[in-house]
Amino acid sequence: MSSVWTDDLEKGQEFAAKINAGMTLINTHMESSPEYPFGGINRSGYGRENA
Repeated sequence: MSSVWTDDLEKGQEFAAKINAGMTLINTHMESSPEYPFGGINRSGYGRENA
């Protein structure tokens, strides 16, 4: 999981789309929700979200 911090939401979304991460949040970090069925990419984690 990664995050982008910016005052320009549009540029932040464009930048986030270029990051090689399973999920990129904008102007927040470590947000958790049951709606995030995230298991990571490559070797970025073990198991599900926040593992």
